Amino acid sequence: MSAPTAGKAASLELTAPEKLKDIHQLSAFDCGDLLRDAIIRTIAAASEVGTTALVVHPLNERLVTLYEKAGVIRSPQLSPITMMLPPA
Repeated sequence: MSAPTAGKAASLELTAPEKLKDIHQLSAFDCGDLLRDAIIRTIAAASEVGTTALVVHPLNERLVTLYEKAGVIRSPQLSPITMMLPPA
């Protein structure tokens, strides 16, 4: 047996959320802030572990563009998909 509810809770109507793809424009999602944070954290850790570059392998041209906006450069001498952020 359930206890009686008080106030507005008694009239609360619950509905299922819409599908993610219907309410979010995933193609417009910008993760620049997340990338910037990851780069800053990597640079901070680099002094502790002695890294010489941040290396990434973007999976498509859209990601290449995102990385280039953050200052990451293509490194075709390593492989066609390799990009890196050299030390400052």
